[in-house]
Amino acid sequence: MNERRMQRMNKNEDVKNERGGKQDGKKTEKIRKKEKAEDGKDEKEKGKVQLILESGEDVPDPYYGGKEGFQTCFELLEEACNRIIRNLDHAANGF
Repeated sequence: MNERRMQRMNKNEDVKNERGGKQDGKKTEKIRKKEKAEDGKDEKEKGKVQLILESGEDVPDPYYGGKEGFQTCFELLEEACNRIIRNLDHAANGF
């Protein structure tokens, strides 16, 4: 991840913390599935669940970063989706 993007992510976290912005305790379906898989309750799902960012970091909450926060999230997710597409394409074509 480039330096500029990391600075924006850190800034978004700072703004979020200044506003007292923790998420309201609701968990996304993906997080619930990941926790369930990690708990060993459903072993077949364990290999299917992973974070979308290659670095293993969470996608930052864009709400607290204004327009720039949404742009950062878009760029992170766009890169991750393009990587997934490349990986699927390579797998399908035997590369």
